[in-house]
Amino acid sequence: MVRPHHTIRRIPWLFVFMVLIFIHSACDRVPPAVQGNISFLLRDERGDVAPDTTASGIALFRPSPGSKIKALISLSGLEPGRHEEYHFVWLNPDGNEMFRKLESFEADKNTDRFSSTISIDPERDRDIGIYEVKLYRFRTLLDSSAFELRSRPVLRGVVEVEGDFTEPVESISRARMKDGARVLMRAVVEGLEPGLQEHLSVRWVGPDGGSVYTKNLDLLPDTSETILKSSISIDPDRKRDVGSYTVEICRDDSVLASASFELLPEQG
Repeated sequence: MVRPHHTIRRIPWLFVFMVLIFIHSACDRVPPAVQGNISFLLRDERGDVAPDTTASGIALFRPSPGSKIKALISLSGLEPGRHEEYHFVWLNPDGNEMFRKLESFEADKNTDRFSSTISIDPERDRDIGIYEVKLYRFRTLLDSSAFELRSRPVLRGVVEVEGDFTEPVESISRARMKDGARVLMRAVVEGLEPGLQEHLSVRWVGPDGGSVYTKNLDLLPDTSETILKSSISIDPDRKRDVGSYTVEICRDDSVLASASFELLPEQG
């Protein structure tokens, strides 16, 4: 009986070597495990500052003139020299895309952070609610973060001026210059939200309409009402102009309340 003859096929070593090279190259092309993080800052006249937070821990913003929300993107695990492509999308409270930004670069030690901003100036009339920012790397979601845009509380104020006044005439108090004399402003501001920072100012305006003195106040109230005080000297040595003065409580460029008085010359 004739036994079947089995042919042993030999795999060329060169072929095996080429396959190993291909596998190694494919592994090299796998993008590194990059981590991304989104955080938020408030950008206003003070620069970039940390925002308030809600009870649930997300960033809280209020519309104010000239202010912006800055989304700061931090990356880790970048491989120097590798091409990177990111885009992030701002979504409004309805979940609709409102803005998209693309970042494309060759990674190095200076490309681990970038940012995007949107305006929350009241003139932009942004919807009140919860927004979301999503970060994608090569169109794969890397991170997402939410923030809340909340309307500002309506503040009310009453301003009184006190000092060495003569009798009120036509509802206008009169103060006369004399050594060591001062005019004191006392204001009650209502409608504050406890725990929400407010930036107010006391502005003294002279007879020519120019600013005599401005006092900026950063408040972090624990009640809905607070008392503000400020004063100016009317000592003759200050050489104040005689005439009508106004003291105003302001939030941004809006006057919440004001009171006036007339400054008289030193009695001869």
